Amino acid sequence: MFPERDFPILLPEAPKLEILDVSGAPVLCQRSHPVGLPALRALTVSNLRVYDALLWDTLSLAPRLDSLVLRHKTERDLPNYATLRPPSLPISRLEVDEDVYFPVGGIDYPNLRSLRSWNMVHPGTMARTVTTVELEAIFILDVDQLRLFRVVEHVSLRGFDSPEQDIDLQELFTALLDPAEPMWPCLRHLELWNFESEVESGGLLDVVRARNLPPKRPGVSTVTPRPLEKVEFDTISVPGWVAAQLREILGDGCAVKMPDTRYLP
Repeated sequence: MFPERDFPILLPEAPKLEILDVSGAPVLCQRSHPVGLPALRALTVSNLRVYDALLWDTLSLAPRLDSLVLRHKTERDLPNYATLRPPSLPISRLEVDEDVYFPVGGIDYPNLRSLRSWNMVHPGTMARTVTTVELEAIFILDVDQLRLFRVVEHVSLRGFDSPEQDIDLQELFTALLDPAEPMWPCLRHLELWNFESEVESGGLLDVVRARNLPPKRPGVSTVTPRPLEKVEFDTISVPGWVAAQLREILGDGCAVKMPDTRYLP
């Protein structure tokens, strides 16, 4: 087993390979790979344990990588083998599962536009360019970290699957309603899933009214955020009386769905 013996290079010559889905087998590259992955645009790694060093070796050999999906378990320590991370990654899409260690500091993501993460609470510099963010399994709502997504247009938030964990979204709504500096001024599409509606007291309705209806007191707000085009939620996240009034304002832009049973306790 590597590093006791030489790790096999299973892709010695694949200069035209554009899509690689690694599942259950360690098909990764070392820095000494003779060809690299010059045409690789999409990489998915799942259902196996991966040494952090080998993952970064593979990423360093893919200068045109656009989509990166990581659903593996990270093995951090690799004896006698240094982990070398590139200064930047060219990816525009990143999906990171909860068992993956993926650093946000020290690496630049200049092209990143779409981020999906399980419980990522510190997005760091990768938040600067992201326009679509999906945060799964939220059990702590850190509004200060969410503010870092300054140019985001589409946000999907899913609460953590626990009957003991009720997340109050009021702090989120308060930040979106801030008259001086409203959070996510470019937001056009908001999704809320798997939150307990008993702690939702109409804050979402206040946000939609503030962004989509003429102000009752002109001149109060110093910043005019973009109107919301679409709001989606399930029946456990938003009470029925709020959903009814949202439909009156947004029409077909308001989508109410049944809860996803995969996330119910």
